[in-house]
Amino acid sequence: MLSQDRKEELKKAVKYNPKSTPNPILKVIRSIPSIYSVICRVERYLSKKIANKENKKFLEENINLFKPNKFEKTHIDNLKKQGYTVIENLFNDELIDLIDEKANKLFKELNINDSGYNVSHGRIPTLKNFTYEELEAFEQNITLKDPLVNITEIIEVCFNESILKIVSNYLGYIPSHSSIIMRNFPQDEPVEASNFHKDSDERDVVQVFIHLIDIDGTRGPLTYVPNSHRHDSKSCIPRTNFDLGINEIYGRVSDSEVEKIYPKKDWVTFYGKKATVAIADVNGFHKGPNWDDFKDKNNKYRDTIRVNFRGLSFRKQNVTNNQKIPKKNTEQMSKLQKIFLKFYIEV
Repeated sequence: MLSQDRKEELKKAVKYNPKSTPNPILKVIRSIPSIYSVICRVERYLSKKIANKENKKFLEENINLFKPNKFEKTHIDNLKKQGYTVIENLFNDELIDLIDEKANKLFKELNINDSGYNVSHGRIPTLKNFTYEELEAFEQNITLKDPLVNITEIIEVCFNESILKIVSNYLGYIPSHSSIIMRNFPQDEPVEASNFHKDSDERDVVQVFIHLIDIDGTRGPLTYVPNSHRHDSKSCIPRTNFDLGINEIYGRVSDSEVEKIYPKKDWVTFYGKKATVAIADVNGFHKGPNWDDFKDKNNKYRDTIRVNFRGLSFRKQNVTNNQKIPKKNTEQMSKLQKIFLKFYIEV
């Protein structure tokens, strides 16, 4: 068992000391919500109409494949109206239990990607020199290496036809597709994505979260602000801490800043049983994992499958397809599912 001294040593080594250095031009733009909103909407228009023109055309040419049933249309409408939707009973518990059992074993064996907030921010060069117990003490999240290869059971989850149709119809084009299995460890305070933020001002980003365990307040659920996904003037009012000159909370947006515009009583937290599916337009304000009480000694990790759908940006149109998927598991896929294989490398 890791000693308390070692835990404190590790946390100190990766302690983030943010500096308020926002781009001065962007800072001015973001201080005027009406202008900020117009710029965001122009970026999104160019993304949809130009960058994703071929992806939109492809969807229209294959509209019969993507035609939603009544169940799927309900969730498309939910996304359009409020920015999120929740689906129960899409997958059976036995499948989810099997996936989590295999994932837990691989996490403990450190069959993980050499990435994470501390590596990406340059606080440490690699995760390879740490034990699982040490990573648990200081790293916010770890992700499994080649999840679709090492746990082939997740392929039917990540390529579920209803999910593919819901997201594609919501966006109006065929988005890029990627899949991860993530374990989030509880922290003493909200760090990184546990603070409010939006994922992009210039392109669509939709994320699908599939709970591999029962999620309550001690398991780091996601919190979402309904109707904040439109890039209207209202959603452009909350300012980041860096823009406000506050050197804390990782440059994200504080609860109090969001609550000025969107009452806390309207926020939605995705508690739920294992196998619950939450689909969110993450260009709306969201934060997670978000433990109800970060000081609670009963807090534990959160395990989720996350499927990422992204549109092309007008300014940055590159999409990398370096995720692997076993060729033998793609042979029986439907025509609709195979459309998304172009974002993977068959091995």
